[in-house]
Amino acid sequence: MPDHVRRNVTWFTIVLGLTVLLYLFSIPLAYGMLITAPVAIFLGARILILSRKEKNAAVFRISVTLGLAIAGFSFLLGVSMVFLGTTITALQDCMERAVTNSAQQRCQTEYEDGLNDRLESVYERFGVTPP
Repeated sequence: MPDHVRRNVTWFTIVLGLTVLLYLFSIPLAYGMLITAPVAIFLGARILILSRKEKNAAVFRISVTLGLAIAGFSFLLGVSMVFLGTTITALQDCMERAVTNSAQQRCQTEYEDGLNDRLESVYERFGVTPP
């Protein structure tokens, strides 16, 4: 691989790793995926374009494509966390206070109810009947 492709691969790997790491953190830090995932997508697409003339790079290109898929999925997760942020935060707060199994089950039930309410409001907003 040429040096300019290798530099892009290094940055792609760093940004993709940061994106995956941000997913492991709680809500405020996880919003960083909305920044790092598009950067990783850009770098991955750039790598694919720059390496298109390289012979014997099929496995390399497949691995970059899988990295692009991970970055795209991470971006969708970030968007869903923005959409469901209050519901997820409420679940986290409730689970921190829950000591017994019944309290944890109540937290889970409240989360599912909040999630259903949120989805119903989206359905109503776009005039779609819920399934």
